[in-house]
Amino acid sequence: MFVLPIRLHANWLCVFLCDFMLDVPIVIIVFNRPDKTLQVINSLATVQPSRLYVIADGPRSSHPNDEVLCKKTRELFESIPWPCSIFLEYSDVNLGLRKRITTGLDWVFSNEESAIILEDDVIATKSFFLFCEELLELYADVSNVFAISGNCFQPNQEQYDESYYFSRYAHCWGWATWRRSWVLNDDTMSSWPHERFKRPFRQMFEHSYIEFFWYRRFNSVYKGNIKAWSYAWLYSIWRRDGVSIIPSRNLVQNIGFDASATNTFSATNSKLLQPSLNLEFPLNHPKTTSVNKTADLYVEKHIFEIKPVLFTFVDRIKRKFFN
Repeated sequence: MFVLPIRLHANWLCVFLCDFMLDVPIVIIVFNRPDKTLQVINSLATVQPSRLYVIADGPRSSHPNDEVLCKKTRELFESIPWPCSIFLEYSDVNLGLRKRITTGLDWVFSNEESAIILEDDVIATKSFFLFCEELLELYADVSNVFAISGNCFQPNQEQYDESYYFSRYAHCWGWATWRRSWVLNDDTMSSWPHERFKRPFRQMFEHSYIEFFWYRRFNSVYKGNIKAWSYAWLYSIWRRDGVSIIPSRNLVQNIGFDASATNTFSATNSKLLQPSLNLEFPLNHPKTTSVNKTADLYVEKHIFEIKPVLFTFVDRIKRKFFN
């Protein structure tokens, strides 16, 4: 008589007992933090995605501990405690966060029409996955909607009657998108020299000092002084007058504010530390995809901490002729 292995028995028993299984593929981006990666894997047990994509960067030659830590992190995916198809994209060398994420997502979207993306320090609530799954289907063919975020940094989140709003900003501590959007990502920002003075870009912002902030930030990314994939992605969205979906409740928690992080060494801005909550279902959908300008202005002032600056004649001349 043929007997299934014990582990497979346990996995399938888990399938029958689980009240929800996610059909949308999950992408996990990892590096050298096995402790945090394990927490992310454990958090996925409530939704048990049927397809899991893992993007891993390679160890840095200048960090002796990286090789062991990267190996321990990758070994975690050899024993996922639910049945799923696992696809691995591991780099032998260190590509850096920007290149590793960009090339990794290029690989994912060469295989999938849509996906939910988590980094190794993001814990999402169950309603985040339900939220993304529903809206990935609902807005699959709405070309100006580029991404779905799990973050909401707004104060007094109970003020919103609708389940989400539309924003210029694409927060990426837990997010989802479509192939149709990602293929438009211009990671090198090759079009920036031609786009930066065009009227549509300059008219996006409520105030000139916010425009000036993003002009300087994008210029630094284009020149390679800031190595952030998310800014190039944001630029790609704005270039096509795109918007993102922001939930009316914060659905994710970043557990990566420590010395092991690449960017978030400490949460000096307490407004970044929103607790993770759950949304009520069924969702209450907005009637249009118009941007919530009040919410965006709050993000500009309190999350990006953009301060008013005095524009001088020299500033304007420099922007027009010398940058």
